[in-house]
Amino acid sequence: MRFARVVFGANPSPFLLNATIRHHLTFYASSDPDFVEDIVRSLYVDDLASSRPNGTSAYKFYLKLKSRFKEGFNMRKWLTNNQDLASRIQCEEGQSELHPAIELLQDDQTFSKSVSSPDK
Repeated sequence: MRFARVVFGANPSPFLLNATIRHHLTFYASSDPDFVEDIVRSLYVDDLASSRPNGTSAYKFYLKLKSRFKEGFNMRKWLTNNQDLASRIQCEEGQSELHPAIELLQDDQTFSKSVSSPDK
């Protein structure tokens, strides 16, 4: 028996996820080394924090990231302060609106509480 997906909640889960992402990024290391380096530098477990100088380059980065990760890792919960970029991403994602920062913060806190709260 083996896991076909990364198991969340186990002690080695962050390491396994990171190793899996890095493994899949090696397919693009020779054809697009700048992209791979940027992703590796910008990833923290399953969150990516990156910026671009303008909305056009950010949208191109978004499309490239979605296409390269489409085989098994859905990058979601996009945040931007550029309204044009937000609208374009909303159309691509099929969402009525992007996640506001406060909603993401609450979502993370809820997950943290569920993982770290002792059983009553």
